[in-house]
Amino acid sequence: MRLLVDQTEANFDRVFNVNVKALFLLLQDELRQMVAQGQGGSIVNAASVSGLLALPTAGHYVASKHAVLGLTKTAAVEYGKHGIRVNAISPGAVRTEMLLDVFGTQKAIDRMGAVHPLGRVGRPEEIADAVAWLFSERSSYYTGQSLTLDGGLTAQRPMIEPQVAEPANGFLAASPNGSDRIPPSGVSVRATAN
Repeated sequence: MRLLVDQTEANFDRVFNVNVKALFLLLQDELRQMVAQGQGGSIVNAASVSGLLALPTAGHYVASKHAVLGLTKTAAVEYGKHGIRVNAISPGAVRTEMLLDVFGTQKAIDRMGAVHPLGRVGRPEEIADAVAWLFSERSSYYTGQSLTLDGGLTAQRPMIEPQVAEPANGFLAASPNGSDRIPPSGVSVRATAN
């Protein structure tokens, strides 16, 4: 993992060849075949929450997943008239060997899962069930979209828990500048003018 200016062109090309160019070429073949058959169809592309968010030290990967979403939407708009639905699945962290390779330990995966509102990372079968739905007729009015499965990760705004400390004067500061001071319980407060 490297900062954007430290990424190599070779690494950029490798990631884009796998995540974008391969998808583009496959998408062309799938669309040609479905149009020729004249019976519509459903295509599900593999995107990621990285196509929705930025991830420091992974700019090439993030950009590639944004490209997947762009191709998905373009294909949906261009081929909807043929009854072809094109969607993407955008999973967050999913408990796989690949995730373990990236994070190194189960403990690191558990810590990462704790930042999700559901308190865990996803399971492969949860993603598979969503993909099956996208291929089914039950999703017949769903196209050009990305189905995000991330345990609520992208629904939240990152927060830093405020530190509440009791200063020497006996008041608990509720704001950084101390303008909203709250006395500890059992302390009476009297306002005075200066």
